[in-house]
Amino acid sequence: MKVILARHGNTDANNAAVHQSPETPLSKEGVLQSKALAKKLTGVDIDYIISSPYTRARQTAEIISRELKKPIEYDDALAEVIRPKEFIGRRTDNPEVEKILKEMEKHAKNPEWRYPGSENLNDFIVRVGGFVKRLEGMDYGTILIVTHSAVIKTIITVCMLGHDIDMENYSRILDFLHTKNTGVSELRYDDSGWGLMAYNDLSHL
Repeated sequence: MKVILARHGNTDANNAAVHQSPETPLSKEGVLQSKALAKKLTGVDIDYIISSPYTRARQTAEIISRELKKPIEYDDALAEVIRPKEFIGRRTDNPEVEKILKEMEKHAKNPEWRYPGSENLNDFIVRVGGFVKRLEGMDYGTILIVTHSAVIKTIITVCMLGHDIDMENYSRILDFLHTKNTGVSELRYDDSGWGLMAYNDLSHL
């Protein structure tokens, strides 16, 4: 089985370094990026599309779906990591955001601690890891997943290291890997397990 991971198209909030809400839509640039990605994927024999339910991912998946004439399933497991509500609409360098982040980082190794209204990293790994297990039980030739940067990096991490991930190593991987809007990565799954075949391909842009 081949699994293609695509990050959603660009948003105005991406450009402004602002934390996004589930309802944040694609920018005009993001729509064009998604159309370019859809054209690229016409050369791939995709059987099925699974998308995050967040607006920016839905719009990206719908543009691709119309081009490929393939159905979309929306899965909450592919949603962005749930951040504190205080983050929404604020820049990443906002002093209040930075203060909360420091508090969250202080408790990062404690799976029982959560900032109110948010997921901790353990919650996120478990959620995304459950989706990876679901993938392993699917019987498709090629699946396209449209989701978010942190989800893509976490799917790859779980496929590489398994479900019992050390938090310190996980944080390093998240910082090390970078994705661009509509960047495409490719995983293979067969009897030998998972393998990463391509990462953050932007040749369609």
